[in-house]
Amino acid sequence: MNKTLKNNAIYLVPKSNSYSKLLYFMHGLGDCADSFLDVFDNKYFEDFKVILLNAEEQPVTLNGGAVMPSWYDIK
Repeated sequence: MNKTLKNNAIYLVPKSNSYSKLLYFMHGLGDCADSFLDVFDNKYFEDFKVILLNAEEQPVTLNGGAVMPSWYDIK
């Protein structure tokens, strides 16, 4: 798979640049897209274009206002 970074997301595209499926993946609280590269960069996803999104860092109220990657504030 070819890996590119664009607009704070990681794009994995088959080397042939040919795919029939598209998968958007959103990580969990405090994580990042890089943590999941090994999951999607393998033969099982040869027919996929995979877009691994990264959340912006922001304070999370539930975690005492700690700044971490989060899709939204959790109160």
